[in-house]
Amino acid sequence: MERELFKKLVIKDLSGELDEQETQELRTAVLNNPDLAAEQSIMKKIWNGAAVYDEVPPASSVDQAWSRFSDQAFVEEKGTQPVHKMWSPLMRVAAAVAILVTCFAAWFMLSYNESETMIVANMETETKQVVLPDGSLVDLDQGSSLTYESSFDVRKVELKGSGFFEVVHRSDKDPFSVHATETITTVLGTSFGVMSSEKGVEVYVKTGKVAFEHPSSSERVVLTPTNAASYDIESNKISSIAEATANHLSWQTNILKFDNASFRKILTDLERHFDVHFDVENDRILDCPYRATFENVGLGDVLEDLSFGLNLTFDKKSEDVYMITGKGCPN
Repeated sequence: MERELFKKLVIKDLSGELDEQETQELRTAVLNNPDLAAEQSIMKKIWNGAAVYDEVPPASSVDQAWSRFSDQAFVEEKGTQPVHKMWSPLMRVAAAVAILVTCFAAWFMLSYNESETMIVANMETETKQVVLPDGSLVDLDQGSSLTYESSFDVRKVELKGSGFFEVVHRSDKDPFSVHATETITTVLGTSFGVMSSEKGVEVYVKTGKVAFEHPSSSERVVLTPTNAASYDIESNKISSIAEATANHLSWQTNILKFDNASFRKILTDLERHFDVHFDVENDRILDCPYRATFENVGLGDVLEDLSFGLNLTFDKKSEDVYMITGKGCPN
């Protein structure tokens, strides 16, 4: 959706003049474009906060803004009759724009230094890189979102989903914290991944040192490179993860590497990466070792390789559940 049309729809929404079709158009635009969602949020804050300001900005500022809007709102399209400047629904929208411009100018003068809440959502099918105000980088997984204050005076972000962070070191008194599903991960300068879901949180450290904790309890672990830990919501406990590998970041790298890993470990990593579940008929196969590297391949290719290498059969029971049968480890 073009930005000018978007702004007009937001104004009509704030003034209660959207029809059903326009409401659907606006909702679709906001859902598909995080930038438009953020802009709508700011416009709503300005509109709703207008009543608290007593001062009015210089008339010239409003007049200039109104002039710019008028030039666009009343432009004649080819092959149509000129639009008459009369008190029509369009004029009511234009009046609303004038009010909004006035409110914005007042808000800007009185709140110039105030911070805005920034929300970045990744609705794409690939990871999205976000550059934070301090220069730190975040690779945001698909379906994930990041929230932070634009001033970034306190280096704090809230994560929903999964993100890989490369944090810029500023000073020992200026830590960087990631809040995700009731947990806090605190660092000074390092690279690490945080994977959150409705079940809990996992943290994997690539470089540096990370403190992982749950604020409502005394549990806290310090992680170093190649270490990982998890928080389980149901048990309300933090635990170290045995056999932690870079496969915890496979959602970012699209690489799954197994170096004589047990089939039990392989299944755990596959379940995390592909969001599926495996049931095993014969527990003896869980201890079978296997070596393989999968890069940018789908679940079907991985299961085919495992089926051949370990003499297993994978039966799909539902959209995301597989039953595994096999006699045991091959000689």
